[in-house]
Amino acid sequence: MMGGADLNLLADDIKQHGLIEPILLYEGKIIDGRNRLEACRLAGKDPRFDDAPVNGSPALFVISKNLHRRHLTTSQRAAIGASLMPMLRKEAKERQQRAGRERHGDHQKQLQAFLPEAKGTRIKGQARDMAGQAVQVGGRTISEAVTVKNRDPEEFNRVLRGETTVGKAYEKVTGREKHPVKITAAKATGIVPKSPTQKAFTSEYWMNRRGNAAKRTMIDVLSRVRGLCRGVAELDVQLIAPMLTKEEKQTWIAISRETSKELRILANRLRVTI
Repeated sequence: MMGGADLNLLADDIKQHGLIEPILLYEGKIIDGRNRLEACRLAGKDPRFDDAPVNGSPALFVISKNLHRRHLTTSQRAAIGASLMPMLRKEAKERQQRAGRERHGDHQKQLQAFLPEAKGTRIKGQARDMAGQAVQVGGRTISEAVTVKNRDPEEFNRVLRGETTVGKAYEKVTGREKHPVKITAAKATGIVPKSPTQKAFTSEYWMNRRGNAAKRTMIDVLSRVRGLCRGVAELDVQLIAPMLTKEEKQTWIAISRETSKELRILANRLRVTI
């Protein structure tokens, strides 16, 4: 759940523009929108509910709706994947009971329905591999996160909060290094010369790593925006307008302007670097 300040900001936005995205339900329970429901209560606005287009996998639906809303570290995504595994196993068992058997193709279609970037990859039927694909983390890291979760729930929660990494937490709960380092007699004396291929972990190196990560994030975000905006120009406003209330029209006008403003700001920031 959001903290107090962020929740109040969301409540103020709902008070001004109304609830843009409805709260989604699955089998009568909230599957997406707990923060929006609480913000509606704070804003004194009636919430709107709708059925979630789950398409067979509630767990993958939840991940797809939330993973890209937040800036998460690899370790946090791994912890989410570990939390996802029991749900995926339960869903697999339910599908087996309904269909008599579980097909690899079903996994592939479900994952790609919510995660288009997974298209073309081979999705295995195991819960660990599905969880790893969903959160874009390797299966081994997911397994280590599961170990932390089972042995020390509080340490696992620290990983979720971004206070430590899966690797450090794994070492702590198992009492062994994730990747033990062999120390030879020469290394112990400190007289071994550095390999010419060994990277120097300088501030420039870390800046480059951060820069590459930021670049990947920008490419991912803008690719998603471009994909979502395809077809916007072809929308038949004259056909849609009679179906909207005045408040809904004003809301979508505000959203369109705010979105275009954010993109113009980014474009201008990039332009001055040319």
